[in-house]
Amino acid sequence: MKKRIIFIILTVVLLAGITGGIFLFKNNQNKKIEQEKIENITALYSNYTDGKKLDCDTSMCSALNSNIEVHEKINSLKDYNISINEIKSLDTTVDEINNLKSEISNLKFSTIDNYLDSMDEIEKKTFTDIYDNSVITSNITADEEILKNYLNSLEKNLDILNYFKNNQKKYKIESNKIIYSDDAFKKYVDTLNLNITLEKEVKEETKKVTQNEVKPSGKRIPILMYHAVDYDVWGAASLFVSPDNFKSQMEYLHEQGFTTLFLSDIGSASSVNKPIIITFDDGYKDMYDVAYPIMRDLNIKSNMYIISGWLDGQTYMNPDMVKELSNSGLVEIGSHTVSHVYLASKGYDEQERQLKESKEYLENLLGKEIDTIAYPYGSYNSNTLTIAKKYYKYAVTTSSGANYSGSYSNSTLTLKRYNIQNTTGIETFKKIVNGG
Repeated sequence: MKKRIIFIILTVVLLAGITGGIFLFKNNQNKKIEQEKIENITALYSNYTDGKKLDCDTSMCSALNSNIEVHEKINSLKDYNISINEIKSLDTTVDEINNLKSEISNLKFSTIDNYLDSMDEIEKKTFTDIYDNSVITSNITADEEILKNYLNSLEKNLDILNYFKNNQKKYKIESNKIIYSDDAFKKYVDTLNLNITLEKEVKEETKKVTQNEVKPSGKRIPILMYHAVDYDVWGAASLFVSPDNFKSQMEYLHEQGFTTLFLSDIGSASSVNKPIIITFDDGYKDMYDVAYPIMRDLNIKSNMYIISGWLDGQTYMNPDMVKELSNSGLVEIGSHTVSHVYLASKGYDEQERQLKESKEYLENLLGKEIDTIAYPYGSYNSNTLTIAKKYYKYAVTTSSGANYSGSYSNSTLTLKRYNIQNTTGIETFKKIVNGG
């Protein structure tokens, strides 16, 4: 009897061990299978977390890669700004915007719900973690908002172009400016904040009277307009003058006995020998590094027009550089607005902010009065002149020509300048400064 009991106990223990072993084996096998599933899902889709394209050919991979492409396209969209060129070719521009609108309207993010149905719980959880933590997924809402706003801006541009198309009798385009004949047309276009210069149409009779009134008299006062002086050209190449050419031009002025003036001293031009005014727009850093040392060595005065909101110390000068030039006695600082806008495309309040705040910033920085300004792009209208008269004594445009001591007083806020470019050779330069 005793032996029988022992046998039963041993049998039970043996069966329990076998059962436990089978359970552990199956459990380990299940864990191994689950781990393999996790590793497979991770290997296929983990790059999606970082927004990287997937190298696989499953339908899920195609959907995720499509989302990456949609994200990249949305974030590469560039503002479509209407300029004078778009208005010159209205029909072509409208077709272009409609095609762009149609193209980006089809940008949509793929959903993953249908793909999850074919996965078990382990695969589903692993993939969902990858998807939810992806930079693409986290930006979908923001991307869709960008897309919505961009489509709205295209619709707005289409409305603007249709307005120009329906009102073609109220304006014409000359020399990249809109010449308007209807004040209501101009009032509406001002509200659009376009980078376009508008001028009121002048009747022939008025032109004749004006020409008679401003007939040049007195001593000729050329004003030279420079932007960048550097060998390394970026952006608009025409704005650059090489250091060698610039030095030759300054040496010519020095050798020929020209008297360089600050713009604020233009009133004394009639009493000096061969007056000339040198101006620099934008406040590029190369003016400090390259142009100023050349002029300093020749004791040549110049005028620098600063964009007060762009003093970054890299492309443009920093505040300390501006202060140093101002204190040198050879450089007069003037305003070039806060952010270099087309003034004529802005409403009255924004124009006043640009002119007033730039003046105040520079006066606080330099501790002296700022009473000269250069209109960015040469853009101005009647509002600009009204505001400029409140804050400045003198202003320069980009209109080409000389000023004269006997007649400039009628146009102190619209003084003309000669644009010196990289193609301006020394012989052309001599003709400009001498009036040839």
